Amino acid sequence: MYIIYKILNEEVKEIKMEENNSNTYIVLNEKGGVGKSITSKFILPTLLYIPGIKINVYEIDNNNSSTNFDSELINYKLFKISDQNKAIFDISFNEYDANTISIVDVGGGDDVLAVLASLSKNEISNPNFIIPTNDDAEQFVNITNTVAKIKKYYNNPKITLVLNKVHDISNPRAQFVNLFGNEKWGYKPNFQIIESDIHSMCMIPDSPLFVALKNQYKITLLDMYLHAKDLTDNATEYRKRWKVAAKGNKQYYFDKLDTMNFADDIVAFVNILKKSFSDL
Repeated sequence: MYIIYKILNEEVKEIKMEENNSNTYIVLNEKGGVGKSITSKFILPTLLYIPGIKINVYEIDNNNSSTNFDSELINYKLFKISDQNKAIFDISFNEYDANTISIVDVGGGDDVLAVLASLSKNEISNPNFIIPTNDDAEQFVNITNTVAKIKKYYNNPKITLVLNKVHDISNPRAQFVNLFGNEKWGYKPNFQIIESDIHSMCMIPDSPLFVALKNQYKITLLDMYLHAKDLTDNATEYRKRWKVAAKGNKQYYFDKLDTMNFADDIVAFVNILKKSFSDL
């Protein structure tokens, strides 16, 4: 009897997971500065990308401004909170389009509740909720408040908690004492309070790559990753071409090798992300 019950439960769980598939990702947290923009503009498009698919990133925030990122693959759409219904309608229209992915970057504070209300009103049925966070002490309260607001509009929502700027992904507990506590210090853990509401947990390693992408290259991680993957997959051929093109100019060749080094680091970083976000 127990075995049958267990098998039935697993079957129900599998069916439920299939039904929860959605092309809509809502990135939100009551608090700003936790990695929402990094997650929505850089991480998710890179991990969700499939050739031929359309990726729309909606930034709903009264403080937004035009993006300075160049992308051939991501459509950035900026909306004030007062115009959020236009954005949500657009998302609703594409909800069942298998060739379109909608990613929403929600501003903090009251913006969270306003966007959730609009999503529910427009009957966006099963979005994936992504809550980025950092290791600041007050973040546990912000997470619990954000989860409570989500559950106000959605029963049994799919929520992914993203630990941002992780120093050591092999041991995030040592850094995120605000969630996991520290037994040696007598710092009690809090995560068990929200654990049943969290579908999966992912990590973004702390990396200076984003500084280079945003300030020097002004390009998205997705666009750079595809270029970097081509460079690393065909490194020998590119080196041959660069030697010919250099015509004895060693500095030209060394500059190209620096580009290859950056490409190697980008590919390695994305491979780490793919492992960390495998349950997304």
